[in-house]
Amino acid sequence: MAWSRRWTVGRITAGALALAFSIALGGCSLLTPSRADVAPDAVRSKLSAPAIVTDGTLTIGIVASDVPQVISEDPAKLTGYTVDAGRALAKKLGLTPVFVTGADPSKVGVNGGVDVFLGAEQRGLSSTSSLAGTFLEDAPALFAMREDGAAPSAPAPSAQDLASATIAVQSGSSAHDILAKAGIQASQKTYANVNESLAAVAKGEADYAACDATSGGYLARAYPGMAFVCTLDEPAVYGVAVRTSNDALAREVRSALDALNRDGTFEAIHRAWYGSLPISLAGTMAPGISTSAERAAARASLR
Repeated sequence: MAWSRRWTVGRITAGALALAFSIALGGCSLLTPSRADVAPDAVRSKLSAPAIVTDGTLTIGIVASDVPQVISEDPAKLTGYTVDAGRALAKKLGLTPVFVTGADPSKVGVNGGVDVFLGAEQRGLSSTSSLAGTFLEDAPALFAMREDGAAPSAPAPSAQDLASATIAVQSGSSAHDILAKAGIQASQKTYANVNESLAAVAKGEADYAACDATSGGYLARAYPGMAFVCTLDEPAVYGVAVRTSNDALAREVRSALDALNRDGTFEAIHRAWYGSLPISLAGTMAPGISTSAERAAARASLR
């Protein structure tokens, strides 16, 4: 689907991610706090029908398979970064969140459907929907062991630096694919999933693990000292889609998103789910590597 995440090859299931994280922590359950259990402050909503489908409710479309942004082993107990972000947005608007899985962002606000869609890309929208703001970035990335477990202050390794490194990667994954397309001449060791790739780095079997930044950030919390290093492509940016003609809702959503960024709410949620992964991935790409857009432009010029 055009509106789903670009990196879907070899994606780990929600159960596999949760299980891998639990095993790596020695059997402990995931302790990320849920905003669903926090009593909301009294905020009077400025929105009502027809600006929203149901008075008092923000109906939010999400993709249930978008792990680890949405974890849905139990449909009644959705969790994940996108879910927490949706709850925070609804709270800021003075509304109760209701999540709808499988909604189409290009049809947001149509025929009594969802009010907003969380996780949409601009390129996947129709002419009748638009982004009121963004809340997440993702890209293929590298992770490595660091003494303090924080993102390194040193410059990202260049394509030349990586040529002498060993990179662990999930076989057949989008990160595996990007290593080849970007022309990174590193020695590669393939594993069954992202968790095994990170474990290989933790055990000294590889210098770096290549995976989606959000998946790596989520699972890296189970490995003390594991940290984000750099990205291998320009980040994809995901936002909140609204009906273009719904001026009242778009205005209030933009205002709420700005407030959630200013007061640090999104940053706190991001850190809870993704650890040391930067909330903005701009400027984190390894030097000397061409982007997907640059490679596509080069191919087009040869036609």
